Amino acid sequence: RGSASTSTFSLSDGAIRRVEFSADGGRTWADARLDEPAGAHGWVGWTYEWDAAEPGEPGAQSERPHVDAA
Repeated sequence: RGSASTSTFSLSDGAIRRVEFSADGGRTWADARLDEPAGAHGWVGWTYEWDAAEPGEPGAQSERPHVDAA
């Protein structure tokens, strides 16, 4: 219970302009906060924070990056 966060990286051969995150197996999606990219291509860090209101194990977590074509 309480606040939870996920921080990780996404990799792409284009510029990542947005990452959506789901903490409930893909039923709902929300925008993650992106770090400053290191360049036009490659890794970008991101973080998503949410309220884990229900006790118990977290559900399936997923990400879906949105990429601008190279």
